[in-house]
Amino acid sequence: MENKIEYLIGKEKDFYDFLDRITKKDKIAIVSHTDLDGITSAIFLNEILKSKGIKPTILEFISYGTGMFEKVYTDLRKRKLRKFLCQT
Repeated sequence: MENKIEYLIGKEKDFYDFLDRITKKDKIAIVSHTDLDGITSAIFLNEILKSKGIKPTILEFISYGTGMFEKVYTDLRKRKLRKFLCQT
């Protein structure tokens, strides 16, 4: 069976619907840029999940650059993470 990663691109309602589908069974990664809005977004996401009793498996900050998500995506697939929250 292929390890599919669910990710979100969309509107505010899509974001809340996505969060509502996350359960304690899910392995979750929060990946964001190292700029101010990226760090802030990742912290908020982490706190939202924590309020639901969910702890992300990965909370990682990356720098801007060509192919910046390739290594992260490969690592996520190896670790069989099912939810990927990324602030770009």
